[in-house]
Order: sequence, then C-alpha cells, then structure tokens
Amino acid sequence: MTAPVQTRTDQLAGSQVPTSVQAPTAAQAVPPSPGFLNIKQSYLDALEALGYTESEARFLYVVATHSGYFVARQFLAFTCGHWGKRTTAFWHKLHTKKHARTEYFPMNGKVYHAFSRRLYRQIGRENLRNRREHEFEYIQRRIGMLDFVLSHPEYKYLETELEKVSYFCDQLKVPTHFLPAKTYYGQKTSQPTVRYFVDKFPMFFDSDTSSPSPAVTFTYIQGPEASLTEFVHHLQAYLPLFRQLSAFRFLYLARVDSHFEKAKELFNSTAAIPLGSDTSAELCRYFQVRKAWDLRQYRSVSDGDLIFRNQAKTRFVGERFEHLYRVELSPQACTHFRRFLKSWHPNACRLLFATRNGTPWDQNLLLKRKFRPLFRALGIHVPRSNGFHAFRHANATLMSSFGASQKLRQQRLGHADGSPVTETIYTHVISEDGKRIAAQLGNAVWGVLDPSWTLKEEPGVSLVTNSRFIN
Repeated sequence: MTAPVQTRTDQLAGSQVPTSVQAPTAAQAVPPSPGFLNIKQSYLDALEALGYTESEARFLYVVATHSGYFVARQFLAFTCGHWGKRTTAFWHKLHTKKHARTEYFPMNGKVYHAFSRRLYRQIGRENLRNRREHEFEYIQRRIGMLDFVLSHPEYKYLETELEKVSYFCDQLKVPTHFLPAKTYYGQKTSQPTVRYFVDKFPMFFDSDTSSPSPAVTFTYIQGPEASLTEFVHHLQAYLPLFRQLSAFRFLYLARVDSHFEKAKELFNSTAAIPLGSDTSAELCRYFQVRKAWDLRQYRSVSDGDLIFRNQAKTRFVGERFEHLYRVELSPQACTHFRRFLKSWHPNACRLLFATRNGTPWDQNLLLKRKFRPLFRALGIHVPRSNGFHAFRHANATLMSSFGASQKLRQQRLGHADGSPVTETIYTHVISEDGKRIAAQLGNAVWGVLDPSWTLKEEPGVSLVTNSRFIN
C-alpha cells in the first residue's frame, strides 16, 4: 500500500524543493531540541573531546551522518547564530585540526567538506563514503539532503546502512535479496563487497509514535539533471522491497515544479500500479475493452466497460503501457507462452521468469550456463562480446527483410521516432501489418524460414542460418 508522491514546495538550499515545512535560513532558524535526532550522548562527548562546543558537536554529527558537505547558512541556522567571532572560531577549528576543507565553486560560493577519518571514527562512521571527494552535482544533492534533515528534526531517521538492514531484515523479516544493493569490486585478490541503500537518501518514521508499526517513509531528491531516468531506475531498484511492505510512504523532492507531474506519472506506472493486487487482470481487461472499441465492436462493450475504460485511461497512461498494448505476438509465441504459464508458480518477487529460489535471473550466468553451451552444441559461433542485445539486432534485421515499415520497426523495438514530422505524426500503422510481421517473425524463430534464408551458409555457422543474425 503506497501513498501518493508528495510534492509540496518550499525553499531548500536556495532553490525550489518539495518539503513539508520551511527549511532553515539565517533569518528563520530551527534551534536544536534536547533530543534532536536522538544523538547518543557518547558521540557528542567524543566530538566535544576534539575541542568543539555542544552545538558544534551536534551539527558535525548531523553533517557527517547525512551529508558530508554543508554551507555556512546551514550552520548559522542550526546554532541560531550570526556572522561573527563564534562562527569564525568554528571555521578556524575545522581547518587547523584538518577535519574539514573548503571548496570554492564559481557562481555557487563556498562549500565545506568534513573529510577527517578521525572525526568520523569518533561517531562510529569511519567507513562512510561521505568522507570522499565528489563532483559538484553530487555535492548539490547532499546539501539538499542536509537541508531536509535539518528542517525535519522531529523525524526518527534510519541513519546508517546497518540500521536500515537491521530494521527490514531483523524486525520485518525481509530477506536481504529484496533490498536495493550494489556490488563493489576491488583488486583481483579481494572479494567483492555488497552494500545496501548506497543512495543514502533520508529514510525515517513519522514523529507520531502511537502506531505500533509505523510506516517507513522513503525519499528521493532530484539532481540538477532534467531527465527523470535516474528516478525510474531508483524506483525499479526499490520495487522488490516495496512489495514486501504492507504500507510505506514516498516523498519526491525536486528543485523545480516542472518535474512533479511527470514524477507522479512515473511513480504510478513504475511502482503504484505494479504493486496493486489485481493490476494485471485490470490491465488485461482495459486492453480488451479498448481493442473492442477501436475495432468498432460496440455491441460487445457494456456501459460498465466504458466506465471502467475511462477510469483506467488515467491509470495506465504512458509509453510503457502503450508499448504493451500495440505490440503483436506471433501465434507460435502465444502458444509457447500459454504452455509456459501453465507450469508457472508464483514467487515472492512476482517475477514472470525467475530462478528456483524466486530471484531474478543473472543474465551473465544465463549466457554462460545456458545460451553459450547451446550455441556451441549447435555449431554457431558467437563473438564473446555479444549478449542478449544481439537478439534485438536479429529482430531488426528480420523485420527489414520482411519489408516492415520504419514506423513499425521503431514501435516493436521501442525506439524513438527518427522520421520527419509528417511521417511520425500522420503515418499510422495498420494492425494487420503488425500481425503479418509477428507471424513472419514466429515462422523464422520456430524454424519455418524462407528458402532465401535457409540456403545461405557462412563460415563459422553450420546450421541453416545467417551469421549476421548473431553478430
């Protein structure tokens, strides 16, 4: 169960970002409360032992844990201070103790980076990647994350990777393979390291503790890039975890309002709709009603079907669903797929194609253990650099040989229109063309090839096929 993407807009880091309250500024400060972010007293004592005051220690803890970077206005707002001797003394301590460095960016001013290993060791955060140097786009996002945390001290944050993994795996009993992970490879002699929640976006519970099992809130902070591709990848990485939760909230943060509507659409199509209990059945019904209406079979469409279609049009919107609707399958593929579905068993991830354990297939292992031995047994030479993407090239080559139009090839391959406006806007593909191409592709894949193809044989290919389909 998910909540809508929240998109309220207020000032954050000097730009427009959706938050629920006004971010701290030098004029409107958020003073630290005694239980601010539940910081352990031992961590504050360790930082104070380095020569910092209590308020400075609290601020450094928040910076090191959530960002690694900060700007002067954030420190001034946090300590309710103003430019003067006190702030100058803080900068001087950071530099003389070599706990932080100052970085200057044209048109963006001065940024402070807390990088000292000793400082992070004092609070048990020695291995945090916040200590490392990063590009300016990364720094911008980190400063935005710090702004969000400083302006929401009432939330209970899952601060570290260990706390997040412990909450989901130990408390909620979610297996680790459902968590968003990234594998880091070191030297050839070292073992790869798997890290979880590497994005480090704020994750928290609401301040209301009356609920026995509060819903966790996930966040995503949009970077300076105009594209939302990274947002889609983020949702896809978290989707297996979302499926394991009975309830959660998701907060989308962006610097400009223009991102919000598209972000809502992407969230619905990528996360909200797939998480619905009977979404697949509703999508199939929507396609059936829509097809009957498009074919002018009005007598087969009831009033209830029309009401359902009008409601479903707002849910199943976007290129992702349009592509599912208009791509035809060959009769052979449909028969094979029906046979496969009879033997299919549900799995925890709700994957159509999964391993025996219900986890996603690893394409490298699939190539190594299944496809390459099969090709060798058939006597087909496949260059080592080729993978599953070669099948797309084969599909495009076959469609071209069958005389498929450029418009139809682009639709079936999911490519953007590359033709002039006249062709892309005013040229429509007749559904019979799609059926004809699908049938021809089915014949080619299932071995009923045209004689002009079966008679050809090239070096390295012992079967009746053409090597350009493999390359």
